[in-house]
Amino acid sequence: MKSSEDTSSTDAASFPANESKRTHHRWLGYIFMVSGSLCIAFAGILLKGAKEATKTHMLFLRCILQYLMLVPVLTYRKTNVLGPDVKTFLCLLGRGLFGSVSGVFFYSSLNILTFGNALAIFYTSPAMIGILACICLKETCNVLRIILTIVTFVGLMFVVQPPFIFGGTSEDTDPKGAQLEGCMMSLTAAVLLSIVYVILRKLGPGIHYTQSLFYYSSIGCVVVIVQLKIAGESLIPCKHHLLILSGSALLSSLGQIFETLALQRADAGPIASVGTSQLVLAFILEYLILGVTPNLYSCIGAALILIATVAQTLEATRKSTKCCSK
Repeated sequence: MKSSEDTSSTDAASFPANESKRTHHRWLGYIFMVSGSLCIAFAGILLKGAKEATKTHMLFLRCILQYLMLVPVLTYRKTNVLGPDVKTFLCLLGRGLFGSVSGVFFYSSLNILTFGNALAIFYTSPAMIGILACICLKETCNVLRIILTIVTFVGLMFVVQPPFIFGGTSEDTDPKGAQLEGCMMSLTAAVLLSIVYVILRKLGPGIHYTQSLFYYSSIGCVVVIVQLKIAGESLIPCKHHLLILSGSALLSSLGQIFETLALQRADAGPIASVGTSQLVLAFILEYLILGVTPNLYSCIGAALILIATVAQTLEATRKSTKCCSK
């Protein structure tokens, strides 16, 4: 029988090994997250490269791909996709509907905006999540969150560059206001995504992520079909664009898988902060591959949104860690 001294010495000897293992997993999580960000950034660049293609076709292909991947997993796990009760089922339906409509608005905005600007506006969603969480979930709203929300919306103004503040620019001379329309589409997508996050937070950890993605994929197919029919577009893209759109859908799905693997190996806060590298990569890749040079105002706005997003993520992680330690 081991004495207390032997047990303590064994624990002390195993501590460095456990700590080394945790560090290894953490760095592996960061690598997965950067890989996922690269995949999603390249997916967006591919999509912008197909200039004449309808961008929501990619979302349609992505939803089909995810659906075909999820059905075997749900069957193997014998998952009840309806959920344990009616309230959960309605929440899952809302998650699928709001998430897929958000995707339609975001990819539609890419028909007008550059990928970097559309993504910068889309990244205002953390600020909106904080506002909705305070209203719907009765979460506390401290001074720091209010300041970061203001910084986010100041950055949004720099990206959108409304003429009544910045004056007329080459991008804002369109008589139909196409640039403003694209900004509103991307902003609507961010609002809908924030609603999705609030719904997921309301559902809690009791629902497996495959159920959530199943509703997103299945409802997404229906939503995109309706959108394409209203727009008078064909459900099947032309052969010239099919390969590019399929590659973009595959990269986007692969990026989501990498992000899931990253969240399983490292703390959510730092991982989410690393994930904001998508915004920086979007501007860099769009310049290197497509030759699109962002103006100074767009860079300032994207930087403000990026700083506010990272700060809000780290603050949320700090509060979560403090609560866990108590």
